[in-house]
Amino acid sequence: MRFIVGRFKNTFTREGLEACLEPLTLDRSSAFYTSFGGSRDTGAAVWGNLADARFQYRVMFADGREDDVVPKKAPRLTVRAHWSPLDPESDYGYRGTYLGTRKIFTIGAAYDQQANVAYADYATRSDIKDYRAWTADVFAELPTSSGTYTASAAYVAYDTGNAINLAPDPNLPSNTELSSYYLKAGYLLPNPIQGGRLQFFGRHQKSKYHLDSGVLDNTVNAIGANYYLDGQRLKLTFEYARVDYDKPDQLDPSLQDGYLATLGLQFIF
Repeated sequence: MRFIVGRFKNTFTREGLEACLEPLTLDRSSAFYTSFGGSRDTGAAVWGNLADARFQYRVMFADGREDDVVPKKAPRLTVRAHWSPLDPESDYGYRGTYLGTRKIFTIGAAYDQQANVAYADYATRSDIKDYRAWTADVFAELPTSSGTYTASAAYVAYDTGNAINLAPDPNLPSNTELSSYYLKAGYLLPNPIQGGRLQFFGRHQKSKYHLDSGVLDNTVNAIGANYYLDGQRLKLTFEYARVDYDKPDQLDPSLQDGYLATLGLQFIF
């Protein structure tokens, strides 16, 4: 049994808990940051591993949504568990890829909730809504003589009583009714190329915000590659992504279909 007290990563989504300097794809999706507190929150957690670290449990109490617009102060509760029948994932955080150093198969799930987070009718301070969310995920990495194969998938759903489509306070986040899933895959070549390791990856993600306007709903497809010169300490990443909106906003270029090519360099001292 271990304890964490302070401001630290909320123990909800797997991708939110993956180390930012050890991802598979270029970056995390904003859809897998929670509605309140983002990826981090202030509170306390108890967590631990059982059965030779094949099973892990986590319970966290945190501040959650704090603002003058919150109807009543209530703690945020997050619980998470995962099962790893092969090599364990025994740390508080995860990795997006272990670069073939472990044989991993992990199934995880979590639940997140906070009472009294918003008024559905803010003007009259009436119709108080609670927040609830759940997620499920699976991650696998298999090193073989032909290379290392990585695959992961996750689904997340946030629910705040449809307050976002009624008359809430203006600070209520747009992702409070969001449902989203992703599929990711990677392949690490078995032999070095010019002294480095080459890994290809792909990502497919669908996000539905359940706004009456439908303006934010989108699909992202991306492919790319990591070239590891010194593991995660020195690597080059290239990603090419296509973003398609269900209902493109003709007045806002950021909400229109488009392509994005990104080249990144990671250097860790």
